[in-house]
Amino acid sequence: SDDGGVRVVEMLFSSSLIAIVGAGERPGDSPRRLRLWNTRSDDLICELNFSSAVLGLRMNRGRLLAALETRLHVFELASMKLLHTLETVANPRGLVELSADAGTSHCALPGSGAGQVLYYDAQRLHAL
Repeated sequence: SDDGGVRVVEMLFSSSLIAIVGAGERPGDSPRRLRLWNTRSDDLICELNFSSAVLGLRMNRGRLLAALETRLHVFELASMKLLHTLETVANPRGLVELSADAGTSHCALPGSGAGQVLYYDAQRLHAL
């Protein structure tokens, strides 16, 4: 059995905010659990559980994106409110990128065909 570890980690620029997804079989280390930490104060800000493994994470000052194999969850970073869930093509590597500009929050992820990219506005919640 897997004793744990970290599957995915993402830091908000050079701040003390990090998002961590575990890699173990124990509930606390589950790859379906995302934890948002303030490393300066060593406080857990929030913990989210998903129906399947979180494969990729991206953050900017406005949004947190959690990539699952066939879904992209878009959260408002300040409140961690789920804003939208986007059904995606199979994305077993959790590929997703997010612009640094919180005003636009454009992201890119694999598209429906080979070599295609879906360009998505995570601020206004629609495809571009």
